Formats: sequence, C-alpha cells, structure tokens
Amino acid sequence: MKRLNLISVFVCISLMIYAKTNRYRLMLRDDPATTIVIGWEQVSGDSPVVYYGTIDYGTNYALYPSGQAPDRAVAYGGMNNQYVRLKGLVPNTAYYFVIHDTEGTSERFWFKTAPSDPSARLSFIAGGDSRNNRAPRQQANKLVAKLRPHAVFFGGDMTADGTDVEWKDWMDDWQLTIGIDGRMVPIVAARGNHETSNSIITNLFDVPDSNIYYALTFAGGLIRCYTLNTEISISGTQTSWLSSDLAANASVAWKMAQYHKPMRPHTSVKPEGFSQYSSWAQMFYDQGVRLVVECDAHTVKTTWPIMPSVAIGSEEGFVREDEKGTVYTGEGCWGAPLRLNDDAKSWTRNSGIFNQFKWIFVSADTIELRTIDVNNADQVGTVSDNNVFLPPVNLNIWHPGNGAVTYIVQPNLAPVVSLTTPANGDVFPSVQPIVLAATATDPDGTVKQVEFFVDGNSVNMDAVAPYSFSWLPVASGMYTVHASATDNAGAITDTPPASIVVGAFSGTGYRQSTAPELDIAIRPNPAHTSVQIIVTENSLQLTEEAWLSIFDVTGQPVLSKKVTVSHGTRGFLLNVSALKAGQYLLKLDMGEQTIYKRFIKYNE
Repeated sequence: MKRLNLISVFVCISLMIYAKTNRYRLMLRDDPATTIVIGWEQVSGDSPVVYYGTIDYGTNYALYPSGQAPDRAVAYGGMNNQYVRLKGLVPNTAYYFVIHDTEGTSERFWFKTAPSDPSARLSFIAGGDSRNNRAPRQQANKLVAKLRPHAVFFGGDMTADGTDVEWKDWMDDWQLTIGIDGRMVPIVAARGNHETSNSIITNLFDVPDSNIYYALTFAGGLIRCYTLNTEISISGTQTSWLSSDLAANASVAWKMAQYHKPMRPHTSVKPEGFSQYSSWAQMFYDQGVRLVVECDAHTVKTTWPIMPSVAIGSEEGFVREDEKGTVYTGEGCWGAPLRLNDDAKSWTRNSGIFNQFKWIFVSADTIELRTIDVNNADQVGTVSDNNVFLPPVNLNIWHPGNGAVTYIVQPNLAPVVSLTTPANGDVFPSVQPIVLAATATDPDGTVKQVEFFVDGNSVNMDAVAPYSFSWLPVASGMYTVHASATDNAGAITDTPPASIVVGAFSGTGYRQSTAPELDIAIRPNPAHTSVQIIVTENSLQLTEEAWLSIFDVTGQPVLSKKVTVSHGTRGFLLNVSALKAGQYLLKLDMGEQTIYKRFIKYNE
C-alpha cells in the first residue's frame, strides 16, 4: 500500500485496512546500535506479536524469523499503548517488521539500527514545542520522513493541555514522520512544561527513566546525548547524576544535551533560567558538552560557542569562547505560537522567527548544525539512503548573514614526543655515528613527522615510526639535541634538550661530575674579553686550588692553568680575549670533583 501524505486520507485508509493497530512510534532506551522500542496503539484484537527480520517479507508475518510479544502495555492518552523492546540487533542494519494479532496484520514497516563504529557519521533532528498549530507540526513531521535521520530529539511541549483528543491528534500527525516506504525514525523524548507529569512521557514514549533524565551513547562512543528535565528539581539528584555520568563518559568524542526551558531565552516574555545556569552551565563547559538544544521560547536562536563568566565583557553570565565553548541552539517552533526574538545577546550568532528544527550532523572531528524552515515540506525531496547527509531538493536551509552552517570542531590536542636517545649527559668517547631516536603519539589524530635538531639546526625528518636517524658529528665537542613532533593538524611539541659530549677531552675521558654539590656559572655568556667563573661548592675551604682547562669544538685544548678559588669570592676572573670566536668547553677539576660548562666567545 502506498503511504499518502494527506493525514485525513491516511487515517481513514489505515482504519479500513489496518484497523487493529494504529499510531505507531519508535523509541530508544538503550544502545541505539543493538536495541529499539516499537510502540503502537492496540485498537482491537488480542495477543499482538511483532514479527521482524533483516529480509523484507512484506506483510507475510509467518516468514519473519523472529517474533516478540509486548514487554509493556499501558492505557494512557485514550490509547491502549503497547511496547516491544527488541534487543540483540545487528548495528547499522535494516530491520523489517509487522504487528500481527488475532484480528489481522499491520502494514510492513522498517527501521535501521544506528552504527556502532565511532568513525561513522550521524544525522539527527532536534526541536520541540509542537503544541497547538497542526499545520506547521505536520510540515515538520513530513520533513522528518524525508530527511530520515538516525533519531529525532524532541524537547517537550508536544500538546497544549494533554487531553486524550490532543494526544491522539499528535500521534496521528506523528505518522507523517514515516516514509512512503514504511521507514520509521526513533524519537528521544524530553518533558516540557505542558506535560504536567513525568508519567505522560513514560507512558507514551517508554523512556528509560521515570524521572525523564537519561543518556544514550551513539556509534560506540562517538556522541553521548543527554536528555534533561527542567520541570523537576534541577539541583540535587538530577545534577549529581549528570555530573557523575559526564565524568564516567569522559572518553566519548562528543557530548550534547536537550531539555525544555532555556538558560537565556531569546524572547523577553520568558524568564531567565537561573537554576539551569547555576547547576549546568559551568559543568557543560568543564565536561565538554559542546552542543545544547533548548526549547520553550518559540523563537529561533543559535549562539557562538560560549562559556560561563561574570568578567568584564560578559553578558548575562556568558562570554564567547570559540575553542571549547558550548553552542546553545533552539528555541522550539515545531508548531507552537511564534514569539518575538527581541532578546539577543552579544554572543548570539543568529536569531529569527519561523517554524523550524535543527538538522545536526556528527562526525569524529566536527558537528554541523543547520536550521531548517519547515514551511515548504510538500515541495522538498527525500534524501537517498545511500547519502542521508546530502540535502534534498528544495530543502529550505536558513542562510543568515554569517553562514548557513554552524561548525563545532574538536580542539586539537598536541602530540606527545619523547627523545629516547641520546640521554642528557651522554658521553661518546670518539667521533662516531650517534643514533637520534624518539617516540611520538597523537591523542586525537596522527603524527605527521618527527624532526631532529642538533644545536638548533634540523638534521633529519622522519615520517614513519619508529622515528630515528643516525647522525655523524663533524668534530669532537659539546652538542645539544632535541626532537620535534608535528601532528596532522599542525600542532608541534618539542622535547627538552639533551646535552651530549663527543670526543675525549682528557686522558681520563670526558665525564660529568658525580658530586651534585659542585657547580659553576660563567658570566657573561656569550663572552667578549673576560668571564667571571663563579663556583658553588658547599664544602669549600677558605682557599682551594683547582685545575682549569678549555677545549675548542674539535676537542683540542686551547688553555690550561691552575687557579685558586677563594671562600670570599667563590670564583675568579678569566681572560678569554685571545680566543677566536666560537664555541668552547670549560672543564674545572677540584680534588675528586669535575664539572664542565659550555660557553661562547664572540668578537666585535
């Protein structure tokens, strides 16, 4: 049977041919890749069973390999609501199903489980406030059928007064979210202020928590989506749960939230959400909740990324913070009466007044947010199941002056790099090839290259792990080595420098002092005509003799003399005017202790 878009014709034909079940819906309460909830109204008949499988057998229920009776039945909203909770499904797979009872079989529907791979791309629709204007509500629902997202996040205020008639009308209108080929999309429901109790949402949408705050993780950790409840106490148990859950899921790539009443509504007739602000705003920023969908105000808004602040330049407790801030978007308009957008802030990106919802794409490194004007749904084409991210013909994507797409990107984390060889203080007794090696990783990408430097000059670049290079010094001397890693996004991390010595500078070889109490400083460095050698040695007597040697970069001695270090001055003056410009190594022997320092001589 071909599904028609005219709601009245659809309902009449459904009642004539498929009269035993009606008002179908899908929900999520567990892993979207492996579970689904199928809900419907059981109009008449007994012993309903959902028959399902991955092959389309049409309405021939006996051919489907699996069957399941309802897990829950509840009379509410003037309907006998039935819920089957399917588990153990295969990720990213189409499932076809029918509902069969003692009086007949429903038409054939199908859905597709979400992917389980974090490298997947997801499509969501988010909005709310469908209350009492059925025409725009039906237009928005038709677009759900045409855009075929992985889920719809609905932020509450489905009806105006919650009467049985209103809920039946709402469910009838929701049938327009079903594609002409029977494709159904799950709804993730939040509570609004026009839902006068939590039980309304639990009874009509079989959500996983009776307090109507819960979270779902999509695509194996790509994004965790929080549904919160602004119609109960925000501080206390709800916020404690949110804090714990955010911390426990720190490893997911993205976090987003939906709830009904906004923190900072963009219409002046709505009060400020001080409780949400004080309980959630800082937590969202600290725990990386990068996108929040709000409703209730019946207007259109998207903010720049913002963070809580009361510093100079802030407005209503927020300042713009592009790298890690939270984008707040909304605010309703799925059919409720529109309100004037007369309360923009300095950090408001865009605002407007029209019936709309948000179309959201999520991938590993980017969230894309678009605002869809729903008023021309009948003229819009349908996305291809092979590419649900390509906008169909005539889709009215809002194009304000600063662009139709809000991009939220992950802050790039710098690579981690360590120089494994040589180690600081290593001595190589002769001029020989020296292996420069490093390890490097990137926490959110790949390492593009590791570059090795000697005395600040690049000597090699390696793009393949293990990162290493055999470097041959040109002469004996003292050298400084470090490595630098660059990631795929251009971030660079340097290792601390390692000072090494190449060549033997004395008969006993070149060694660092093993006595940490001995140290010297050379001032000034670089030097022109003379340097002050300042000695630090805790056990220094009134005077003590020492032997001073200076070597050039080839390891040849250029100066050797006995010096006296006095207790009063703790040092001595050394004339270096005769030395050529260049780099030198100074060696000081005091008893059993030896120390080396490098200095530079320059000529004007």
